[in-house]
Amino acid sequence: FGMATRRRRVASRASMTWVWLFAVALHCALCCVREMTTDETSDASELLERGKYWYLQAAASRSEAQALWSIRYLKKCIFHLERSSSSSSSSSAQGTKVAGKGDQHASTTQLSAAYYYLGANLRMLERNEEARSALLEVKRMMPTSLATHAQLGALEEEEQDWAAAEQAYEAWTRLAPHAAKALNALGWVKFRAGQPHEAVALFMQATRLRPSDAESWYTLARGAELYGG
Repeated sequence: FGMATRRRRVASRASMTWVWLFAVALHCALCCVREMTTDETSDASELLERGKYWYLQAAASRSEAQALWSIRYLKKCIFHLERSSSSSSSSSAQGTKVAGKGDQHASTTQLSAAYYYLGANLRMLERNEEARSALLEVKRMMPTSLATHAQLGALEEEEQDWAAAEQAYEAWTRLAPHAAKALNALGWVKFRAGQPHEAVALFMQATRLRPSDAESWYTLARGAELYGG
């Protein structure tokens, strides 16, 4: 009797698991159907918002499928923005009236955001060459973007190109000299590049800037331990 009861319980749990998996699969399928039925838009703002939404979902779940959805919208957004920019340039060359500086700035802001999220998605998928290309586009358009320098530094770290990572993080720290996170990131790269003394000095600077930040103190302690100090 006891064995039969246990078998029924196991069977019940297995059934519940299959029901849950089916519900998740159905939900994903419905999401995809909704996306496909509303995928005809050419509005850059809407495409950017969809791309950003799916990037955030992918970053939280590490889902390749969601990252690919995001990339699809972002590439479409970039296509429409760049085509619009090309048309405006052509009209300007012919002497016709074009959008004002405010509209051009808004378009550049949207385009740089689309390239940023595209690069972040590609980096998440370990397509680092493509990610670097997208992020360098952002850097060209928005050279003071802190997030872009941080992404480029992290990408070069993953590639173990310490010189390039150091260059990106140094740009980050120049733009945000009081950002402890930037100092710690630069410190670790210097450590890996064989500059432990400079690394520990950066860790100490971070703790002075953020004396209540436990992560900075841990980084300093870990760096000092590895340095032997």
